[in-house]
Amino acid sequence: MDENEMDDDENEELFDEEDIVRVIPLYDSINDSSEVSNVACGVSETKDEDMELAEDDIKDGNENFPNAIMEADNIISACRDEAFVVACFEDRWLAIGGKDDQAVLYSLQNLELVLRIDEHRDSVICAQFNVKGQLLATGDMSGLIVVSSTTDLRRCFSIDDCEELSWIQWHSSADILLAGGKNGVWMWLITTDTVRQTKVYICDSPATSVDAKLLSDGKQLLSCYEDGSVRLWSLKDEKSISIMTRAGSATCLDIHCSSPVAIIGDLMARCYFVNTETAKTLRIFTVVEGASQVAVECVKFCPGKEPWFVVGTNSGRLAVYDFSTSILRHILKDDTDPVVTCRWYVADSNEMYIISAGYSGMVEMWDSRSGLPLLVVQSQSIAAESSHLLSMDLSVKESTLYTSYSSGQLCKFSMSYQLYRSTTLGMALRSTLDEFVEDGTITPSLAQTVLTTFDKCINRALSQRVKNKVNFKADKLKAYRFCDNVWTFVMENVEFRDVTQPVDGVVDRVKIVACDAKN
Repeated sequence: MDENEMDDDENEELFDEEDIVRVIPLYDSINDSSEVSNVACGVSETKDEDMELAEDDIKDGNENFPNAIMEADNIISACRDEAFVVACFEDRWLAIGGKDDQAVLYSLQNLELVLRIDEHRDSVICAQFNVKGQLLATGDMSGLIVVSSTTDLRRCFSIDDCEELSWIQWHSSADILLAGGKNGVWMWLITTDTVRQTKVYICDSPATSVDAKLLSDGKQLLSCYEDGSVRLWSLKDEKSISIMTRAGSATCLDIHCSSPVAIIGDLMARCYFVNTETAKTLRIFTVVEGASQVAVECVKFCPGKEPWFVVGTNSGRLAVYDFSTSILRHILKDDTDPVVTCRWYVADSNEMYIISAGYSGMVEMWDSRSGLPLLVVQSQSIAAESSHLLSMDLSVKESTLYTSYSSGQLCKFSMSYQLYRSTTLGMALRSTLDEFVEDGTITPSLAQTVLTTFDKCINRALSQRVKNKVNFKADKLKAYRFCDNVWTFVMENVEFRDVTQPVDGVVDRVKIVACDAKN
């Protein structure tokens, strides 16, 4: 009997129906009978005064977002056919791969194409940069992986071990590449010129590894398989432990950044919450009741201290759970637009948002705590072509979204200035412009031009250069002027509050002068 069989036998004995503490449907927001403590989950309880009952939190699919970007800053033709994957490294590099059996590398400084990778045999579905951004791995459906150097802008070598590739991932602290597919999980120790060492982690069953993530210790890998099995692999000795979920399938997974827990999605609209230390299934979340054909497309843990995760389905539902209490926090969307991917976004101000990309091309953003909609992003010209969104990534440093489409096009959307339209200054400017439009003083197109100019000139100053963070409140602008790249705003009856305490009284008249941060 081999080691894997022994692991299976041992875990079959450990598993019992009692291991699953509770199956939780989406609308069950009461947790009186849950037997899983916060200690068992490895998380601490966090009180959230802003959280409302789930029943009061379901969003109307037609609810308007207060901010909208209806066209991209840049649109380029990146692939000759469908563009399946886009990946960023900080504000330096962007890789995109598609159905034309190629991957291309762009410099994010000017969106200039700097390298074309054309050795692939099939559609490129994976792209990822190593931790330092010096190496790029791209993988196609046949299993061929090409490693390229961003330092020398050249293709280094190819790896042809994996069959029918599903995913690739670089190690978090070393130049070690991992990948999964039909013939197991593979690991390669990489240099800029060759592969120094190879290992393969194979289950007894022939099921395909559909997704995997490294644990925070960097020594173990959790992989989920097409047949629903879940295995925790030791990278050093190639031994594994089976985590019994009784799932009939698996689609995706995520690992918590600091606690020994993971979440696995399946093809039956369920998420399995497991403990990676005890190899136990703690809870099962039913995301959509009675939906046997609804797949979980993405599941992501909150990167902060809050015990939350977000899950998106191909039926168009996006929901946020508190896994320490099993409470449904928010249904952010529940429409007919399938969720392609979702992610958390932590801004410079430490405010946390959730971003979802839909198959229709709509990208939406919500405040993660309140669940309120903030921003909707879509390229009208791409939408007019009936092109579908296939991938999304975010350059966090620049607050810039990149999306790829079935038309092979790539879009760039700058988000930071749109977020500042929700500040007092931005809202006051919008309110004033709205009044001018209503009484016929200016045209709607001129108002939009003023807002766009405000956006592009002031957002960097507000986000990066303001040293004293002070909040203020005023109804609207008394006057504004833009000349020689300098904005002047005049406001009346302004209430101020700094970061620690309110400032007594109301200031009769305030003049604010701001300029582009680059000048």
